Amino acid sequence: MRFQGTIRFCLAVFALSAVACGVFAVVHNAHRARIFHQLDYEEGNILNTAVRINHGLTPYPDPHEWPVVINPYGPLPYYLVAGVAHFSGPSFTPPRYLIITAAVLCALLIGLLIYHFARSLLLSAGFAGVFLSHQLTQAWMPVLRVDFIVLAIVLLALYLFVHFPKRWSVALALLALAVFSKFSFLAAPCTCFCWLLLQRKWKQSIQFAIGGCALLALFFGTAILVSRGFAYDVFMTHGGPMLWSNLGSNYYLAVRSDPLIAGLAFVALVWALATKRFEFPVLYAIFALLESLTAAKVGSNMNHLVELLAAFCILSGWFVGQMLERRSALSLAAAAVTSALGVYALLYLPNAPIAAPIPGCIPAYEWAAQVNSDRILSDNVGLLVVSKKTVWVSNPFAYLLLSNSGKAPDTPLQERIRNKWFDYIVLGDLPQNPSTRWSPAVRNLIMQNYVLIARSSCREAFWVYAPAPANAGINATATQEQPVR
Repeated sequence: MRFQGTIRFCLAVFALSAVACGVFAVVHNAHRARIFHQLDYEEGNILNTAVRINHGLTPYPDPHEWPVVINPYGPLPYYLVAGVAHFSGPSFTPPRYLIITAAVLCALLIGLLIYHFARSLLLSAGFAGVFLSHQLTQAWMPVLRVDFIVLAIVLLALYLFVHFPKRWSVALALLALAVFSKFSFLAAPCTCFCWLLLQRKWKQSIQFAIGGCALLALFFGTAILVSRGFAYDVFMTHGGPMLWSNLGSNYYLAVRSDPLIAGLAFVALVWALATKRFEFPVLYAIFALLESLTAAKVGSNMNHLVELLAAFCILSGWFVGQMLERRSALSLAAAAVTSALGVYALLYLPNAPIAAPIPGCIPAYEWAAQVNSDRILSDNVGLLVVSKKTVWVSNPFAYLLLSNSGKAPDTPLQERIRNKWFDYIVLGDLPQNPSTRWSPAVRNLIMQNYVLIARSSCREAFWVYAPAPANAGINATATQEQPVR
């Protein structure tokens, strides 16, 4: 066949380059995972919950009780992290290794799915490497969040569903577990259900839908009965408003980090729709794209696009495999595009996230560990957890949502601030600025009853406040403000 040697060379370049970049990404982010301070807002909340579990406490206490602990995800990720923290103590690094392991499993499962659809080891290895080395994956790979854990469950379920179609009930159980862990992960079960409909497997599709609903009802019902706070935490904290400009900016950043994979997936989707090839990877990409709309919700971030990236890699691998089967100039063009993907990944390696800690976090965390007080309210929950301090409000953002809904008013917190119960308050921004952490009433009370005593350059711990003297008056400002030491 014409171009066969060139095609094989292009695929080899793609696979070797992408796999090398994937290995680099894992090693680099394993180094990033050793950063001692909080990398993301949710990390402190998850680590705090793991510590609570290891002390025999529930991850879903009554949100009306004190301290306030709110966890918006299902219990599986929290207990997995707690298992690691049981041996490592309140430290970010070992649990982050768990997340990196989950990301690697995601890449391996992406490779297996592509091999199932395209029957090419080079394509499978290459797109698995593309997923690992993509800037979106690298940004979140060493961050203690639930997304990669849930995505690994989802991709395992999809592989079992397509590779062992007679064992679809096992895949269904895993998909229900994934949705139970984070119920925005709906793309995969929707894909499986629609695929069964397209295959005219009516009885099986009905069994799939009823079985999935029954499993979810069992999981959620049991959790609600066992823990009074579960329903509040999981259902009432996802009602934030949608800010569509967030979605546009998140899409822009994802495309800019690797326009080739985004462009290839777009071409694949257009070709599939134009030729009415509603294959499994196409359905998954469509539903993952719909699912990614959750990135517009206030408080959401680009981690909501991780499953979309996985779906795009699978779709692209399937599409290139389709083009290679045509044994024409299209095969050469597809192979050339994949080699460009690998080369682009190599060229983009210098843009990997910095693996060094924020210098200002060193004195901030040392101060929190050494200060002779356990009454500290902080935006940066991780600051308190690793310092072995009590976390009085875990997940301030979710607490604000519950307070705004009227389901769990923040009156207890307001009373403690009014009475200057906290010895220190650590904020990520000034109290007179708008906030997605604390209600306006709480911010006003901080301004009235506390004074700024120190500043820091540490993430979400920029400003440190202490109770104002009795004669300081409203909006008092400390006269000897200094950096945290």
